[in-house]
Amino acid sequence: MTGMIDLNLLSPKSKKEIRSIKTFFIIKTISFRVASLLLIISTVLIFSFFLLNVQIKSLDSLLEQELGIKEKEKIASIGEATKDLNQQINLASSVQNEYILWTEFISNFTQLVPDGIIIKTVNFNNLTNSFSVTGIADTREALLEFEERLDQSVYFENIVSPISNLTQRESINFDISASLTDNIYENF
Repeated sequence: MTGMIDLNLLSPKSKKEIRSIKTFFIIKTISFRVASLLLIISTVLIFSFFLLNVQIKSLDSLLEQELGIKEKEKIASIGEATKDLNQQINLASSVQNEYILWTEFISNFTQLVPDGIIIKTVNFNNLTNSFSVTGIADTREALLEFEERLDQSVYFENIVSPISNLTQRESINFDISASLTDNIYENF
């Protein structure tokens, strides 16, 4: 073994100062590196924050557009359903307005029929607002009275009775037609 001699010519106080300076530079270097690393990380985090903010705003606007489209579709669907329902209500209303309570009408009609008249058939046509009745009259006078009552009624107009109805004196088969007035729809 070759021996080398280590000579330490520095005083213990100088050694301590050198160690302190060396430790200070190591700490300073480590602190600088940590600070630089923190600066880089914070820059990346700030950039990521702004990038995510832009993405969130973009997604929010897409979501609002999608919800708006769905909401508009829903409103349009409700509008169509409302329109269909209104049409059905109007149709039902028009049917009800044109509906005739036949039992009341027949009750009133029978009051127009004098004694000596037998009714065979009664026909109504709502499309043409026409009415026809056939039957047998015991006498010509009973038939004329029936025609007069129909003519005076507020429910019939334009009474048509063929002259052939009056050719016989008794047991007359008759056929009378008339137009229905608007009163029939208002009163029944």
